[in-house]
Order: sequence, then structure tokens, then C-alpha cells
Amino acid sequence: MIAPKPSINNPGGMELEGSLRLRAAFALIGEDLEPALDVCIEVEGSRITMVRRGGCPSGDYHRVSAATPLAANAHVHSADYLTPDYGTSLDLEELVSPPQGLKHRLLARAPRGEVVEASSKAYRLAEASGVGLILDFREPAAGGCRASLEASRRTYGVAEILPLGRPGDPDGPRYCSGVGLNSPLDHPEGLPEGWRGFSIISAHVAETKDARVKGDFEAAFNIGVNVMVHGVHLTRKDLEEAASLGAWLVMCPRSNLWHGTGVPPVKDAIEAGINVAVGTDNAAWSTPDPKQDAATLLYIARLQGARGHAAASWVLKALYSGGYVIAGRNPPAIREGYEAMIAVYTMPSEREWALTAAVDKHSAAIKVLAGEKPSLIVARGRCVAFNSLSLRTCTHYKSGRQGVGGT
Repeated sequence: MIAPKPSINNPGGMELEGSLRLRAAFALIGEDLEPALDVCIEVEGSRITMVRRGGCPSGDYHRVSAATPLAANAHVHSADYLTPDYGTSLDLEELVSPPQGLKHRLLARAPRGEVVEASSKAYRLAEASGVGLILDFREPAAGGCRASLEASRRTYGVAEILPLGRPGDPDGPRYCSGVGLNSPLDHPEGLPEGWRGFSIISAHVAETKDARVKGDFEAAFNIGVNVMVHGVHLTRKDLEEAASLGAWLVMCPRSNLWHGTGVPPVKDAIEAGINVAVGTDNAAWSTPDPKQDAATLLYIARLQGARGHAAASWVLKALYSGGYVIAGRNPPAIREGYEAMIAVYTMPSEREWALTAAVDKHSAAIKVLAGEKPSLIVARGRCVAFNSLSLRTCTHYKSGRQGVGGT
């Protein structure tokens, strides 16, 4: 049922032909996202051919502050970016409850082209934050999944975008990569024909106390939901039950705080062993950069008593691996033989020092990089630069010349 991904008209990237050599002061390497210092990385074409710690072989290497895999944004409503930061005096139901919430009325009134462009802006903003995968909840009022595919043609070509639709989509499920329900309670008889066979069936669950009291958690499993979003009001018992069923939970803490729905149960989720990914929710109120939500999760974990290296490592895995596993993709890693899906950061020496000198480097990776944007991204056979120095690096890469040296 997954619609074919259209060709991407990439406005900012270069197709890769040559080699790229990076010397990162700090990097997250391997599938375990192990923090390491002074890491030399070589990419040939679109594949990582060398990862070496503690000194590079002979040759010119472009020195950078940090290198990480691309994160996944496992839950976003991109079309909300049509009207940023609107309705700040309204509560969650008044803003987003379909079909009469303000958001749905604004989307329904807007010209289709403006809604598509709003989504494309949100996608590009996510990509420029270091995101390589986006799971986008598509409301019928926003043009459904087909509008998402149109918007995906206007990106940097960094992120794979999977639109998750719902019954009522004007084109049905044919353009969708999965299901993204407003609430399991909307479908007491189960999903309609054509919407049941997707590998991703996601829904907002226990975002509010009222929804949990009404039984949306139980309803979710009755209709085959395997990816719960928010889970703010799930109990420890709920989380353990969901974990035993192999379900996923996508946490979006900045949205929960903004809308006042509560603080997600991070410590209980860690201890229950449930699979967790990170999302950003509504693009109107939270920028689609999941690194910021990951940092918020770490702060909440400490507030709730889950502290130390283990909590930070858990957050890193949720950020850089969780969404990819939900989507049935192999998470990217900075490892020899892997496809290059790398965010490269260049920052002032004072900020770089906060990474390299940190005692707990897992925590530092989350907190420091949450406030940074990549200077360039290597992904899907492209090099995308966000400043003039990085553009020169991409140009060298494209031409087959070695990376430039320097600091």
C-alpha cells in the first residue's frame, strides 16, 4: 500500500561523485551511538568507507566540531506550519479537535497550494535541523497524503517523508505510507476497508487525561494501533502492557508542555522497557527539530528520578534509531560500509569544548547539539550546505577532489 516516492526536485543539494574527508572533534559512532573524540570519517560517493579514532591517515581532512547520524522525527503535523503560533489563548481541543478546531477550519479555507508550501517549508526546516526521516500525520483538511507527496518534491532531498493518512482522506489510502489517527475512539467498529493492512498504524493515545479515562488506550489495541503518540497519561501498568505487545510510543514533550496536557512519563517508560521514538507534533507551535524534544526528555527524566548515563543513552537511541525502526528502515550509523547519512556541525570553540570536555558525553551530545544546526548534511547521495564554507566542501566533494584542510 505504500505509494512510490516521487523524484525529488532538490533546490539545495549536489549529487555526489567524489570523496569527502572529515575530522570530527566529536562524533556518535556505530549502532550504539558511542561518543568518541577525534574521529576521522571518509565517504566515497554515498558510502562510508572509513571511521577511525585518534588521528587520521595522511591526506587533507576538513576539520569539524561534530558528526552524528541523521535523527528521525517520528510524529509531526507539517501542514500546521501554514499559520505559525496562532491561537495561543486557546486550549488543545479548541485548536486541533477535528473537524471544528481552529486548525482544521484554517486548513480547509486555505488554497491547496499554500497548504502544500507550508508542509514543504516544515520539511525543509526539519531537514536543515539534521532529520533524515519524517512521519507526517496528514489531516483530510490539509489535502491528505497526496499533498504531502507534492510537498516532498520541494525539499533538500535529505529526509524520507512518509505520510500517514486517516479515513476521510480525499484520495483514500492510495498515496499513504501508513495510518495516522486523531484518536482510536473515532473508530469503535475498527478501521474501514483499505486502511487495515499498513505496517504503521499510529494514533494519538492518552494525550489528555480525559482521553485516557474514556479508554483510548484499550481502544487503540482493539483496532490494531501499534504506534502510540504522546502517552502523557499512561500508567506504569499501561506502559508495561504496551511493551509486552511490542508497541511503540512516540514522545513529543515540548507539545505536551505548550498545550498544557501534562508531563510524559519518561522514567516509567524507561523502566517499562517500551520502545520509544521522538516527535515534535504540531509544526505551528514546535519547530520540527526532534533534537529539542530529546533534550526536553532528558530534563524530564532527571526531574522524575531517571538520571545518569543510562537515561541519556536511552534518549539518544530514541532520537537516532526509534523512528527508523517504526518505519521498517535500518537506522543510520557512522560505521564503515553504511550509507552516509551524516549531520556535520561547525561551532565556536567554546561550544565544541562543551562536547569534548564533558564527563558525561552522552548527556552533552543531547544538550549541546539541541541548540545547534548542521553546517552541512550528507544524505541519500547528496551534499547539502548551509553556509559558504560548507558549500565549498560540498563542491570539492562533488568534483571528486579531497576535502579541504584547516580548522
